[in-house]
Amino acid sequence: MTKRVSATTIPLLLKSLIDKPQTALELIASTGLGADGVHAFIAGLKEVELIYVVRWEYKGTQPVAVYAFGYGSNTNERWNETQKKLFDLFGDTPISYDNIQLSEKLNLGRSTIKKVMNGLTEQNYFIQNPGKATAPVSWRRNLDVALPHRGSTTSNAGYKPAPIAKPKPPQQSWFSAITG
Repeated sequence: MTKRVSATTIPLLLKSLIDKPQTALELIASTGLGADGVHAFIAGLKEVELIYVVRWEYKGTQPVAVYAFGYGSNTNERWNETQKKLFDLFGDTPISYDNIQLSEKLNLGRSTIKKVMNGLTEQNYFIQNPGKATAPVSWRRNLDVALPHRGSTTSNAGYKPAPIAKPKPPQQSWFSAITG
C-alpha cells in the first residue's frame, strides 16, 4: 500500500526535489507515495512556480519532464537522441549529408534518418536539397535559424523557426500595371 501525500510527507517530497532533479515517476519511486498525490503536488508547485522543467527525457517514445526545485525557466526542448546527434553532426556549418552518409555516420536505419530529418525540415532547422529522383535525399542546415541549445538548464524559447514563405502574387502584365 502506498502512502498518501499529507502534511507529514510534503517535506519528504521537497527534500527529494532539492537533492536532485527528478521525474514524477522517480519521485514516486524514491518517496513511496501514491502517483495521484505526487502528480497533484507537482501541479501545485508548478502553479506557484516553485519547480521548473530542467530537461526532458524519453521513456520509449514519450517525453517525460524532469523537475527541479527553485525558480527557473522551463525548457521547451524535447529533442530525442537521434535529433541531438543530427544537430551535433551538422553544427552551424553549411555542409550537406545524404541519407546514406547519415545512416553510416550515426549507425541508424535510412528510414529512421529520413523520418527525423523530414520532421526537422518541417521545423525549418534543415533544408532538403533539390535533387534527381534517382539520387539519395540530402539535407543541409538552414543557417537562418539558430540551432537550439541542448543543455540541461537552457531554453529555446527565444528561438523562432524561420517564417514560412508567403506565396508570391501573380505577375501582372505590363498593360494591367499601367492601367491598374
